[in-house]
Amino acid sequence: MTGKSLALTASGRYQGAAGVPTDPRLTLAWTDALVPDVAVLSPYLPVHGDFALTSGGARTKGRLEYTVKVLSGGLELAGEDIQGLVFGEPVEGRLDLGLVIPRADLAGGRLDLSGSSIRMQAAVAAGKGKGKGKQAAPALVTELRFPLAQLDSGLPWGDLGKRQARQTLEGRVKAEGKIANIDILNRFVGGEHRLGFSGDGRLSADLRLRRGRLATGSSLEVRSERIATRFLDFEAWGGGVVKARISGKDARPGGGVEVDLAHYQFRRLDEETPYIQGKRLEIKTRGARLDQDSVLRDLATEITLWQAEIPDMRIYNRYLPKDSGLSVLSGKGELEGLLSLKGLTGGGDLVLSAKDVAVRIEDQTLKGDLRIHTRLRDGDLNAMTFDASGTSIRFDQGILIRDQARAPQGAAVWWAEVDLQEGRMTWKQPLRLDASIGLRMRDSGLLVNLFVKPKENQDWLNDLLTIRNVSGKARIRMRDQAIDLQDARIDGEGMLVLANARLRDERVAGELYAQYGVLSAGVELVGKETTWHLLNARAWFDQRGNGQDGD
Repeated sequence: MTGKSLALTASGRYQGAAGVPTDPRLTLAWTDALVPDVAVLSPYLPVHGDFALTSGGARTKGRLEYTVKVLSGGLELAGEDIQGLVFGEPVEGRLDLGLVIPRADLAGGRLDLSGSSIRMQAAVAAGKGKGKGKQAAPALVTELRFPLAQLDSGLPWGDLGKRQARQTLEGRVKAEGKIANIDILNRFVGGEHRLGFSGDGRLSADLRLRRGRLATGSSLEVRSERIATRFLDFEAWGGGVVKARISGKDARPGGGVEVDLAHYQFRRLDEETPYIQGKRLEIKTRGARLDQDSVLRDLATEITLWQAEIPDMRIYNRYLPKDSGLSVLSGKGELEGLLSLKGLTGGGDLVLSAKDVAVRIEDQTLKGDLRIHTRLRDGDLNAMTFDASGTSIRFDQGILIRDQARAPQGAAVWWAEVDLQEGRMTWKQPLRLDASIGLRMRDSGLLVNLFVKPKENQDWLNDLLTIRNVSGKARIRMRDQAIDLQDARIDGEGMLVLANARLRDERVAGELYAQYGVLSAGVELVGKETTWHLLNARAWFDQRGNGQDGD
């Protein structure tokens, strides 16, 4: 260290003829001194490793007083282009440190830094930025005060930076102020649920240390209008509060993190545009144990959404097989639900409601109100596959338009109910589904119109095959580029309809069989070509069904 002014003063009282000094006191004061490399100070940081100064020069001034193995005083340190670690993350930028030392027991390892403060205007260090070339992020400001900072290692001052000192460190630290990025919390949660946090805000922390680890009673709270939280394949951001706490017994502590967003937007991590916005989102995660690195393990997480708005239902086309002929044309909706994750398994319930939604099925259009209750159980979070049994779809107050040029006027209200009796779903884009379904519909027109294409003034055949109040079952498979409807069977008004169909490349292919009493007929559709089978129609249909491609 070099500087312009350095003063060392010694004082004390002398007793007896021999002049033995008592109450010796040394005072060291300096101004405008240069520390060429702040890395020399790192070994004296009591939490060396999580916080460190690795390079850069700084100016300093201060005054320290030493009396009988006790040090007190303070110093100020300021520098540009300082590099270091904050909670293990590399940072660089301007540092202003105000170190207040009410008392430091150099022999016993007791250190009181209450009243100290730190201000750092920093960006993530080179190589840690995002995007092409990994450019450094814009400068961020952390400004913290420590009303209470009392630490005890039981080891001499010179050993504070050693590993054994960290393992014996105990004490309490209170911090308050502004933090540039709450991603420090990411070190606190395990990876099972792919949780993550970011954003700046006002911080209040009360940290307890036992044997170098965070201990029961430690807590942290951040309030901000710019909080981002991630879980699984999703991210939400908005204004609210993040709380973290260590609880349980000292011998086996656990803990948790809670995020409560009063308003937010929501997106998939692989997309730029949010597709949900809402007024309340809550994430609660609890770790049954805290490991040796102060990381929560054996996580259980709950994510709750309240009446989130979906401004444009067309966003869900990303979950439908491309060019299958099934798509959402318009509509707005609401979503609410609860997801429960435990370890690498999970489930939950999501309810989507949409009014005045329009859905295209090949050359037909359904308009009306839609409600989907997605029931997820026995989920594999790595593969994002779930048991979807019990999921239900309700379409009501609608109309079925099979020819846009001749949309019906005053048509009867059309409705349908679909229940997934058994099946598994993969929650990816596009959605993958393999399920047995039960169904009820106002009439069979939706299925019949896929095979029998109406022509001008020749609707009588469609009308003949369209029966009211039908019910039945089928097997449905959704894959990347196709939707297969297999073994469909519907009954109503004395008529039986069987069908197999594939929607792919904006076309329908398959076969249909209809029977009314002793009358029966079969229809085969390949591309735009329709072939009728009137003789031995059932035998033809059964043969076609048994030979169907199951890919």
